[in-house]
Amino acid sequence: MAKIDKEIGTVQVTMPEGRLLFGHLVTRDAYKEGDQEQYKVTMAYEPDDLDDLQDAMIDLAIQTWGLGADDNLLMPIKDGDKVAAGKVKEGRKGDIYEGKLILNASTKFNRDGDDDEGGAMVYDEVVEVMSNMDIKKKVFNGSHAVLAVTLDTWMKTLDDGDKRYAIKAYFTAFQHTRGDAEDRIAQQSDHSSLFKPRVIEGGKAKKRAKRAG
Repeated sequence: MAKIDKEIGTVQVTMPEGRLLFGHLVTRDAYKEGDQEQYKVTMAYEPDDLDDLQDAMIDLAIQTWGLGADDNLLMPIKDGDKVAAGKVKEGRKGDIYEGKLILNASTKFNRDGDDDEGGAMVYDEVVEVMSNMDIKKKVFNGSHAVLAVTLDTWMKTLDDGDKRYAIKAYFTAFQHTRGDAEDRIAQQSDHSSLFKPRVIEGGKAKKRAKRAG
């Protein structure tokens, strides 16, 4: 269950424990070329774990724009099964998304509140601030964490020029809670298409004869 702390114009939310799929916590990164570089995370949750968060987003939209604002409201939450299907269509694995809800959160501000490098605010299991070196050692894609976000409203312009009410989840802070070797998400790419099978004779690969001279 998400812990909700409402403030004027924004909503502070401390999420339940989720799984970090991808993160940029030490250095900033852009979603695509031309975008502003930010600290960001992509988290996976059990669907029921985000009920309170989605309710808070709807309440914030109605508070900002009035009744009916939640119709076709754009939220920073994606259906993991749809994300997985898209990955498979691109020839990539999508199993880490299946059966989950996916939340994206980002911020341009570092742990000191400055629009600068230096690292995001990250805590360890006992709520001690982690150094960037410790983050690199202990926090990995696939580990588990509790994420705190700030919800805010904005108007998104779609490709066709239409505008839609939308909610943005700003990264506030991150607590690493646990992570075992088997949780790690493999980042290796399949480069097998770069090679050709070698003919095997007698249990050993056949070697090409050396050139004379």
